Amino acid sequence: MKQDPEDLVQITYTAAQLVADDLDEAARLVERVFALPAPSTSEEALQRLSNLAAGMNARRTGLLADRLQREHLDSVVQRALAALPAERRLLVYRAFLGAGVPATDGERSERTVFLYAVQRRMDTSMPGQTSAEQVSDALRRAISGAALRVPEELRDAIEARRDGEPPDQEHVPAATSRRAAVRFAMAVAVIVAASFLGMWLGRPAPVPDASGQESEELLLLLERQVDRGGDPVFSGGSTSQAERMLEERFATRAAVPEMANGSLQQLWSAEIARIDIPALTYADGDGQSVHVFILSYNVLNANRRVLPFPADILNQIAAPDGVDIHTGDTWHRVIWRHRDDIYIAFTNGDALSLRPRFSY
Repeated sequence: MKQDPEDLVQITYTAAQLVADDLDEAARLVERVFALPAPSTSEEALQRLSNLAAGMNARRTGLLADRLQREHLDSVVQRALAALPAERRLLVYRAFLGAGVPATDGERSERTVFLYAVQRRMDTSMPGQTSAEQVSDALRRAISGAALRVPEELRDAIEARRDGEPPDQEHVPAATSRRAAVRFAMAVAVIVAASFLGMWLGRPAPVPDASGQESEELLLLLERQVDRGGDPVFSGGSTSQAERMLEERFATRAAVPEMANGSLQQLWSAEIARIDIPALTYADGDGQSVHVFILSYNVLNANRRVLPFPADILNQIAAPDGVDIHTGDTWHRVIWRHRDDIYIAFTNGDALSLRPRFSY
């Protein structure tokens, strides 16, 4: 989504002050960043600013790099937190921010899983290990930045109850009580709305129940979809063009691999349980077609009932070089993982040698 230009200018001007000697220099840097063609996203604007700062004092450049990495980590942590169910969000909160309280086994496990999820997302754009302390700080910033202040009415009511002194209703005008109740209700509504908004922004939208499909394994549905075909989205072109179409059409940032001795022919859409799943078709050197579906862990987690995926295969591909291969009468199936995405390939050719032919 394109950001409002005024927001971009403010973000860039704030960052420019980290690398400029004074406000005049910061303003000149912002003007250079917004020279035509103007940047359309904050990431693009800050990257231009970073390029301009490359020739400046190394210390300032380092400050900007630290800022970019921290902002990216904050964004990743917020998305990872919002994608979790409510009870797991609380476990993550206690596992990272439980002040001096010994963590339970569940909290320790959740800490490990959450760290892994954050690291996978960070690897896509910023290499290097992310520490638990960095994630804890990012969580603290995310929670404190989104949380609202306790309404004074609520604080007063709690204090009165704690002191064993119920509020003296005779001295509280009815209109004042109603206004306090309305303000409190509005505050609660804002908190609930913010919670739902964060959850929906961080995960795919829910879909209506697909009657009759929830009991079928997703892999069988995908194999049938290969035989039926789908809706073409993009034909020919390069893998980078296909990646841009993936983001525009499916709101998915996934790598489109190159295939040795093969060429990308088409990006198309397969509808399973009313969910659009992107698929790639490659032309193999021997005239065979190879069809590759792309699924993210977020999509699977958000739609696990209508997109049931075998847990043993997920465990198999969890390892860096993990691959699952199944040979069938009609199609052979090969499944692997690259970063935060799962690739499910169907071929009539040699399944055993298929995975090494794909590179990123």
